Amino acid sequence: MILDLHGAVGSQGWEHHSGCANKNLYWNTQDYQDRTIWLWQQIAARYKDRAAVAGYSILNEPCSRDGMCAWQDKLARADAAFFIGEFQPWALMGAELGGQVTRATYDAYAAAGWPATAWTYKLVTNKGGQGKGTWGLVTNARDSKVPALDFNQASLAEIETLFRRFGSMHYEPQQAVMKWMQSPTPPAPFGPSN
Repeated sequence: MILDLHGAVGSQGWEHHSGCANKNLYWNTQDYQDRTIWLWQQIAARYKDRAAVAGYSILNEPCSRDGMCAWQDKLARADAAFFIGEFQPWALMGAELGGQVTRATYDAYAAAGWPATAWTYKLVTNKGGQGKGTWGLVTNARDSKVPALDFNQASLAEIETLFRRFGSMHYEPQQAVMKWMQSPTPPAPFGPSN
């Protein structure tokens, strides 16, 4: 398991998933940073000998104005391992641009020596298809729509039928991401498809 601080005191980003949308006060408030340090010290002390803990997500999706160079300096001073575990640069950009941005993102992280993994591998939606780019690298195809089901009122048989569909429906990968991640030449940010 990876223990994750999804929303820090003061919010570490602009989006709702950091605890409080449109705040991003964490980076300029020393008290918030100190409280977060204290919290992680408590968590680390409690879980330090637990073999089930694979790592700690210190801040989920941080968004500071520092940029990669400042982060690289901070990490060098901390002399600690670093892992980027939740991002989806292809999402909502359209297939081709999303594929190019994904490749450029992974290339930048690799150049900095930062291991990274995307969020999320598979996303199943009611409509199906990639649209302008879903969170998932793989999604159900347009011909494999998922019916909406009210789990509070559905019968056990209806729920079982829905879950059985996941094993037989057609899936589609995000083709532009696959193309750009396998390309020997990175995109010249960012242009038409090669």
